[in-house]
Amino acid sequence: MTRDDAGQDRDLGIPEASPRRSGPPRRHPAPAPAAFSSQPTCSAVLLDRDGVINDNAHPVNAPDDMHLIPGAAAAIRSLNEAGLRVAVVTNQGGIASGFMTEDDLDAVHRRMVDLLAAEGAHVDGIYYCPHHPEGTVAKYATECPDRKPETGMLRRAREELGIDLATSVLVGDAWTDIVAGNAAGCLTILVDGAPAAQRPDSAAPEQPVQWSPLRARGRHLGEPLRLGPSSPVAQPTLKCRDLAEAVEKLLSVLDTPTPSAKWRDILRCLGEATSLP
Repeated sequence: MTRDDAGQDRDLGIPEASPRRSGPPRRHPAPAPAAFSSQPTCSAVLLDRDGVINDNAHPVNAPDDMHLIPGAAAAIRSLNEAGLRVAVVTNQGGIASGFMTEDDLDAVHRRMVDLLAAEGAHVDGIYYCPHHPEGTVAKYATECPDRKPETGMLRRAREELGIDLATSVLVGDAWTDIVAGNAAGCLTILVDGAPAAQRPDSAAPEQPVQWSPLRARGRHLGEPLRLGPSSPVAQPTLKCRDLAEAVEKLLSVLDTPTPSAKWRDILRCLGEATSLP
């Protein structure tokens, strides 16, 4: 159960063992009491949604638009079976542009959860940002510290799921995903799901980053820090074809029973995440 803006309880149909998160700053729903430690003690795999879990060829504004990428559910199930927490962190600026509402997004995420469950997979949290600075819906037309490449959604997942970001992995298909993961201290994996302009090797223009920790690092304390696909912090630790290949590579080095030891193996085998300049 979760509570909407009008104070009404809503059952989103998610098993208590695998809660989703929503509500400002946007999660789909709260976990059962004491389900997770508030201390950042466990590792996780944080997933962008569009282009990583579901097909990104067309906008996903309604449940019928949600189509899982082949192999994605099986990959998430493998992470579940390995005992790793899985959370979704997704920009949903279509809400700010008026293409859908937050209730519409609820329905889309219900559909995604159902499709995953049909293949024996689940996610432990779904975090989203409905804002976009160029939006047409006044309520959402604003800068937001949750919108990737900012790190707000990752930090919220850390606080609510007890995730140690330094020993976690973010999988995304766009340079903004990779910046957010690197800035949060995660290992980052780029998969081939985004339009060319969103990938780290594109020539897309830089954009300002307003919020900490990106702006607060180093000498970028006056004017907004500008980042783009060619920025060092936008480069991933590893590139993979899709989520299935990314999970296969990650699990191939999980050969010890202790999570901290497992992720030390990953960091040693796949390399440290890119540092900010």
